[in-house]
Amino acid sequence: MAKFLTKTRLAFLHVLGASCLGTTAFVSLSVFWKILSGGYCLVFEANPLILFSEFFASVGALVYTSYLYISSLKRFLVNARA
Repeated sequence: MAKFLTKTRLAFLHVLGASCLGTTAFVSLSVFWKILSGGYCLVFEANPLILFSEFFASVGALVYTSYLYISSLKRFLVNARA
Protein backbone atom coordinates (compact mmCIF):
# COMPACT_ATOMS: atom_id res chain seq x y z
CA MET A 1 0.00 0.00 0.00
CA ALA A 2 2.86 2.39 0.81
CA LYS A 3 4.43 1.79 -2.61
CA PHE A 4 1.11 2.65 -4.29
CA LEU A 5 0.85 5.91 -2.34
CA THR A 6 4.43 6.84 -3.23
CA LYS A 7 3.82 6.20 -6.92
CA THR A 8 0.53 8.11 -6.78
CA ARG A 9 2.22 11.06 -5.09
CA LEU A 10 5.00 11.03 -7.69
CA ALA A 11 2.47 10.90 -10.54
CA PHE A 12 0.57 13.82 -9.00
CA LEU A 13 3.77 15.87 -8.75
CA HIS A 14 4.62 15.12 -12.39
CA VAL A 15 1.14 16.18 -13.49
CA LEU A 16 1.39 19.37 -11.44
CA GLY A 17 4.85 20.14 -12.83
CA ALA A 18 3.80 19.48 -16.42
CA SER A 19 0.77 21.72 -15.95
CA CYS A 20 2.99 24.53 -14.63
CA LEU A 21 5.27 24.12 -17.64
CA GLY A 22 2.30 24.22 -20.00
CA THR A 23 0.87 27.32 -18.36
CA THR A 24 4.12 29.25 -18.53
CA ALA A 25 4.65 28.17 -22.14
CA PHE A 26 1.14 29.36 -23.05
CA VAL A 27 1.65 32.75 -21.39
CA SER A 28 5.05 33.17 -23.04
CA LEU A 29 3.72 32.21 -26.46
CA SER A 30 0.77 34.57 -26.17
CA VAL A 31 3.08 37.46 -25.25
CA PHE A 32 5.50 36.63 -28.08
CA TRP A 33 2.60 36.35 -30.53
CA LYS A 34 1.38 39.79 -29.48
CA ILE A 35 4.89 41.20 -29.90
CA LEU A 36 5.22 39.65 -33.36
CA SER A 37 1.84 40.88 -34.52
CA GLY A 38 1.92 44.37 -33.01
CA GLY A 39 5.59 45.09 -32.41
CA TYR A 40 5.18 45.52 -28.65
CA CYS A 41 3.23 44.13 -25.72
CA LEU A 42 1.96 46.32 -22.91
CA VAL A 43 0.20 44.34 -20.21
CA PHE A 44 -1.07 45.42 -16.79
CA GLU A 45 -2.55 42.81 -14.48
CA ALA A 46 -4.79 44.26 -11.78
CA ASN A 47 -6.30 41.01 -10.51
CA PRO A 48 -4.07 39.69 -7.68
CA LEU A 49 -5.41 36.14 -8.07
CA ILE A 50 -4.30 35.96 -11.71
CA LEU A 51 -0.99 37.58 -10.87
CA PHE A 52 -0.36 35.08 -8.04
CA SER A 53 -1.34 32.11 -10.23
CA GLU A 54 1.07 33.23 -12.97
CA PHE A 55 3.82 33.65 -10.38
CA PHE A 56 3.06 30.24 -8.84
CA ALA A 57 3.09 28.59 -12.28
CA SER A 58 6.46 30.18 -13.11
CA VAL A 59 8.03 29.12 -9.82
CA GLY A 60 6.50 25.65 -10.15
CA ALA A 61 7.88 25.29 -13.66
CA LEU A 62 11.33 26.35 -12.47
CA VAL A 63 11.28 23.88 -9.57
CA TYR A 64 9.97 21.05 -11.77
CA THR A 65 12.55 21.69 -14.49
CA SER A 66 15.31 21.73 -11.86
CA TYR A 67 13.99 18.47 -10.40
CA LEU A 68 13.98 16.80 -13.82
CA TYR A 69 17.49 18.05 -14.56
CA ILE A 70 18.92 16.90 -11.23
CA SER A 71 17.22 13.48 -11.34
CA SER A 72 18.42 12.93 -14.92
CA LEU A 73 21.94 13.96 -13.94
CA LYS A 74 21.92 11.57 -10.96
CA ARG A 75 20.69 8.72 -13.15
CA PHE A 76 23.39 9.49 -15.74
CA LEU A 77 26.15 9.54 -13.11
CA VAL A 78 24.98 6.27 -11.57
CA ASN A 79 24.92 4.60 -14.99
CA ALA A 80 28.32 6.06 -15.91
CA ARG A 81 29.94 4.54 -12.79
CA ALA A 82 28.60 1.09 -13.50
